[in-house]
Parts: sequence; structure tokens; C-alpha cells
Amino acid sequence: MLSLCRKYENISPMEPSGLFFVQDPMGEKFAVFGKRYQPLTDYIYDAFTSYGDGYYTFRRDGKMGFLNSKAQECLGLYDHVDGFVGGFCCVTNCGKIGIIDTKGDTILPIAYDNALLSTEGYHFHEGLALIEKDEKLGFINQQGTIVIPIQYDGAFYFSDGLCPVQKDGAWGYIATDGSTKIPFIFDG
Repeated sequence: MLSLCRKYENISPMEPSGLFFVQDPMGEKFAVFGKRYQPLTDYIYDAFTSYGDGYYTFRRDGKMGFLNSKAQECLGLYDHVDGFVGGFCCVTNCGKIGIIDTKGDTILPIAYDNALLSTEGYHFHEGLALIEKDEKLGFINQQGTIVIPIQYDGAFYFSDGLCPVQKDGAWGYIATDGSTKIPFIFDG
């Protein structure tokens, strides 16, 4: 049985959920403890990060995943995970990126080169997120449907219903429905 009475290497502040993370005396692995200072896991984790939305990311045996506020592993294991922001998270396997939500549902299949959800964190701008595949960019909605085809060489984010995009070396502006609002006449 694990105990806090023995010497430990490192201990985190208690999270709002009542969990905290304790590093073993050798400084190699972490365990999760609850608010009554009882161990909830063995010392099996390499690292933890708290991002909010009630989940903690962990690294174990070269994979990353999530713990819920009850210290239960959930939502699958991946090569890399970002934290949840706004209910969405980028996950990576075999060099490809996808997006999941806090229920573990796949919003975007793990098949894309990049998912550039926001410069301010992982959320959608005006309901759309920028994705990349085969060096081309397009946009998905919050259900993971590609709503603006993956065809652009460059793109930014939507603001006030418009987004600057580059195609065939020229820049123009598109609307959230993908229609061209300002022609592709600007040199990039």
C-alpha cells in the first residue's frame, strides 16, 4: 500500500478536484492521491499536466492519455495529446492529427497533417477550425465535417465572417460558407 508517510521526491499542489500527484522516492514515477491523502494509483506515470475541463494529461510507457477527476484513465491513449480547451483537444498517432471532445468522441479523424484550431488556444473561430492535409488547408465545423474544401496554400482565421486565404500565389477573402468575398488578386 502506498503511503504519504514515506519520503517522496516531489508533490504537486492539490487540484480543485482534490487530486494531487506524488513522485516516488527515486524520482522516477508519479502516483495519484486523493483529498484524504489516500493513493488512487500506483507509481506508474511519467508525467502529469492539468489543463482544465476536468481532465489531466499523463505520460506512461511512451504514450499519453487522460485521467478524469476520479483518477480513472479515459478517452484512449495516443502518441501525443494537447490539453482540452473549449471542449476540444488535438491528439496525435503515427504523425497524424485528429480532434476529440471531452466525451472521447472523434470530431476529426486522426488522418491530418495539422489541426490549427486557434492562435488563442484550441477552439473554433466562428464555428470553424483550420486543418491541413498534404500541404493544403481547409476548414471543419464543430462536428468534424469539412465545410470549406482543403484547397488553400495559406489561411488565417475567421473574423467578422471573413478569412484571408491564399490560392495559386494570390490572396483573397472567403466567407464562412466558403464563398469568395474579395477576389484572389493580392500578391503574397
